[in-house]
Amino acid sequence: MKFLFNIICAFLLIITVAHANQDNNENCPKICHLDYVPTCGFNGQCYTIFGNACGLKAANCNAKTKFQQVELDECSKPEVRRC
Repeated sequence: MKFLFNIICAFLLIITVAHANQDNNENCPKICHLDYVPTCGFNGQCYTIFGNACGLKAANCNAKTKFQQVELDECSKPEVRRC
């Protein structure tokens, strides 16, 4: 009986986590426009250029990274670390 209870609890935990992840992805952009408006992002360690602000938002949402939009010229500096 205790074994069955543990199995049911584990199953409910898995369902809850899966549902929570699904809810978080609902706010993620599914499709970004193709307009190229370079956007520089910094995650506290390195810089990267995204095709536009929507691309940065999608990367943050889907990969759970924490890129912040910064001035575009920050990504052009030769001394910065690139992702």
